[in-house]
Amino acid sequence: MSPTDFIVQAYRGSRDVASSANLGWLDRIIQAARSEGRMVSRADVRPRLIGPRAMPTVVIIDVEEAPRRYRLRLVGTALVRLSGRDNTGRTFDELADEHREANAFFIETLDRLTDRRHPLIFTGNLFYRDMEWVRYRCLACPVSDDGERVDRIVAAVELLPGKS
Repeated sequence: MSPTDFIVQAYRGSRDVASSANLGWLDRIIQAARSEGRMVSRADVRPRLIGPRAMPTVVIIDVEEAPRRYRLRLVGTALVRLSGRDNTGRTFDELADEHREANAFFIETLDRLTDRRHPLIFTGNLFYRDMEWVRYRCLACPVSDDGERVDRIVAAVELLPGKS
């Protein structure tokens, strides 16, 4: 995988993800909603279920329509520390000039989550302020309060060992 490659897959569940300290909480929420034949709702995503170890690596994104935009509602403290800035409250189109290629990937992936309404897992590399590539994987889930329209995306991020 080159530093700018991202691998995106539909998420159907896996033991590896379920046992991850940073991703497992979201896997459990997704599986519970699936067993009930519904999408994940905001009420499903509670800090108590996320847990203190995973909370610093959570990202919550609001989906705005007309025009469609993605606003960062919450960026976990570990991710803020790693990137050197807190982008909470900013939209991805505001960040476009700063994060060019990665930003295009994120918008495409967020569109896919919003349009298809199914969780995705992706792995990639991000270039951070300390001038090193950081490998990560992310479980991202569309959230809907009415069971139809995606109004939020919740993501659990896990930093992976080693360099790309």
